[in-house]
Amino acid sequence: IDITNPPDIFRVQFIAMPGGTTWRDVETYEAEDGITYAYVAAQNQGKFWVVNLSYLSNTTPHEEDENPIPQAGYANRGRKNDGHTVSVGNGLLFLNTAFPNKGCQILDLEADPWDPPFIKQYGGLLDFGGTDLFAFKDCHDSIAKEYVDVDGVTKDIMFAADGNSGRYRIVDLENVREGGKLNVIGETEAVRNSYAHFNVVTEDLKYLI
Repeated sequence: IDITNPPDIFRVQFIAMPGGTTWRDVETYEAEDGITYAYVAAQNQGKFWVVNLSYLSNTTPHEEDENPIPQAGYANRGRKNDGHTVSVGNGLLFLNTAFPNKGCQILDLEADPWDPPFIKQYGGLLDFGGTDLFAFKDCHDSIAKEYVDVDGVTKDIMFAADGNSGRYRIVDLENVREGGKLNVIGETEAVRNSYAHFNVVTEDLKYLI
């Protein structure tokens, strides 16, 4: 969508992404070579798509429905139902499934931004970290932050909104590209009859909202 003139916005590109409902979530990432990619996630039989945005002009405006991105500029990467929401941070892409058996699927954008490989999962039915026997780490939403001071130690952190658990959790990403599971280093008390849907972190990294 071209939003240069807010009273007169128009569609520049349409990419058919079969499957799922109309629900989609999108994040972008600028790779080391300067190319910016869009990552589009979906559920309800929807797939995960990658779009190369370098075909869009930075100078000359596009026409309505010009469709400047060719078919070679976008790809269906599968992963059906893995992306109720999607987030990007620390060179990682997080497909937040909102399913207790899948949790958050973590892909490595630094390794390959066009076809990011899966490197680790947070959550799932066999992930019992945290206070509850069944932790319900369905990971409805997540935020990754770098250089967070945790008791005087600098860490890369994921803040997870764990849906049906009614909890927000703080996850250490130290070994995300290595072996071993991801460790929960903090969590809120569970709130009955609530759903941990979404979270944001203040710029000073002191408060989770």
